[in-house]
Amino acid sequence: MTSQKKLPFKDYTTVNCQDAIALSSPDMYRYFVLSLTADRQLKTDTTLKQLADFTGEKESAYKGGQTKGKKKLSLNERFKASGVFKEIISSNGYSNYQPSRNIYVFKKAEKGNYRRVKKEFRDLSLPVKLKGYILQLFCLAEPSSYLITRTTNNISRTLGMANKTVKEYNEILKDKGLLKETKEGFELKLDKYFILDEAKYNKEKKSEEEDEWVDWMEAI
Repeated sequence: MTSQKKLPFKDYTTVNCQDAIALSSPDMYRYFVLSLTADRQLKTDTTLKQLADFTGEKESAYKGGQTKGKKKLSLNERFKASGVFKEIISSNGYSNYQPSRNIYVFKKAEKGNYRRVKKEFRDLSLPVKLKGYILQLFCLAEPSSYLITRTTNNISRTLGMANKTVKEYNEILKDKGLLKETKEGFELKLDKYFILDEAKYNKEKKSEEEDEWVDWMEAI
C-alpha cells in the first residue's frame, strides 16, 4: 500500500449529505480527500496518482475494465455518473511538458444539509471503505449531532448497501469504540474528527433573545 502523503491544504472540508447516498463507501472517502485539495473557487486539478498517494491506495484501483464479463466503471466515470460534482473538466495540461489532467469543480455546500470534516480524519487507521462508511453515517446523523436515529435496515436501504455489509461494518466500528448502539439507533464517537454546525442553533437563540428584548421594550 502506498504511504499517505501530507496534504498541504485545508484544515477541514465540507461534504453535502446527499453525496453519502450518491457514492459508495470507498468513493465517499476518496471524494472527501479530493475535496481537501480544492481551492477557494471549489476547484482542484489533483491527479488520480496524487489522490492514490493521499488515500494510501494504488492508482490501479481507480481504473475501469471488464470484470467477469461486466463493465467496471473507472473512478472518474463513477464520479460523473453520481452527479456529486458541479463539473469535471478535461484539461490538456498547462504546457507541452505536463500531462493532461482533470479539473474537478465541487458544488457549494447545501444550506442546512452538509457536514464539516477535519483533515485529521485521514489519520484514522481504517480501510478506505470503512472511513467512507463513517462519513456516510455522519451525513445521516441528526443536525448538529452524532446521533443516527435509523435502524440497520433503514441505513442499508438509504445507502444502497447490503444489510449484511452494514451489520458487519457496524460491528467493526463498535468493537473499535467508534460507534455506539443506543435506544434511538447509533451514535458516532469521533468528535475529534468532525465539526458540528451549530450556526442554526445560535441563530435561533439570537432570534429568541431579540424577541425577548423587543417584548421588554414594548412593556416599558
